[in-house]
Amino acid sequence: MVETSAKRCKEMLNAGEISADQYEVCLEHYEEDYGEVEDTGMRALEEKKKRKKNVKAKVRNRGDVVFPAGSSKVKDDKDHFPINSKSQASNALSRASQYSSAPSWYKGSLGALVKAVQRKVKSKYPSIKTTKASAKPGKG
Repeated sequence: MVETSAKRCKEMLNAGEISADQYEVCLEHYEEDYGEVEDTGMRALEEKKKRKKNVKAKVRNRGDVVFPAGSSKVKDDKDHFPINSKSQASNALSRASQYSSAPSWYKGSLGALVKAVQRKVKSKYPSIKTTKASAKPGKG
């Protein structure tokens, strides 16, 4: 009976009959009445949302990047434009200039993004040549 009740709560949530908050109440109700219920994964999702992400975690730490996850210019928790090698740096220049508008993860203008990528690449790899065309966003 306990599994059936927990499954019914999950079915109601998936069907849109109850909200996530009501789902929690539903599970708590069955826990109080019947003890431990089957873990349907909803609690794990809620806990994951509550935890703060460690921007220095090895999973997200991609070495030297133009926009690290902790940057004030980054809206998501991801590193952008890795430049650990000359080929990555050259690729970052190419990709930045291919945008036709500022990406959704970036806080700022497209021009500022392209200039920031150029500045960071040139400071790390002075031998990489940039052209005036590569400074123009949306050329690709």
